[in-house]
Amino acid sequence: MAKSIYDKKMEEIEGEIISLGNKCVDMLNNSVSSFLEHNIESAEKSIKAYKELKKEGKNIRKKCASIIALQRPVASDLRRLAYVFNIIPYFEEIGHSASKIAKITIKSTEKPHITCESLIIMSTYMTMILSDILKAYKDKDEELALTIYKREFRKKDTKTERLFNNINNEMINYMADNPNGALEASKILCVGKYLETVGSSIINIADIILYIISGEDVER
Repeated sequence: MAKSIYDKKMEEIEGEIISLGNKCVDMLNNSVSSFLEHNIESAEKSIKAYKELKKEGKNIRKKCASIIALQRPVASDLRRLAYVFNIIPYFEEIGHSASKIAKITIKSTEKPHITCESLIIMSTYMTMILSDILKAYKDKDEELALTIYKREFRKKDTKTERLFNNINNEMINYMADNPNGALEASKILCVGKYLETVGSSIINIADIILYIISGEDVER
């Protein structure tokens, strides 16, 4: 059976959503590595990428609105479209956090001298989970999406929270022993806090993607 105009347009939009998510993955990787290496040029690219991401998000919203106005989708399709529409702000929040990390790099005078393994682990973890949930969305793999959601987000004490607490404890201990390094430690704490915010956005993205794939709300 030939695909309807609606289905073709939805496939196009969902492809653009995946592209938006992948851009967030790249921005996170780039912004944290820029901070750790004090790469100003790379940090500036993250800020530019955030501006581009917002433009892309705006264009996707326009396409969603156009489908609603011209195609008049039925109730179930309208809900699916609304969820796609509502996922965009969470990608923008991730991009915003990445740009804030980049701005910390630009305002710094040199690369951090403090080694914080938990920060590196947390950054890698955020990008891995976001990549996995995007794969589930692309493949319409409900089992994978639900597995990721239950394993990573349905717990009271999430890995994201544990990693940020590790960063927090490491930096507090460092500042207690090295008062002169308080400014540098506080910057690492800020980066960790932005990554924690990214984790919250990913939870909401996972929620929406699960609905889009399964057509049912997830019970937390």
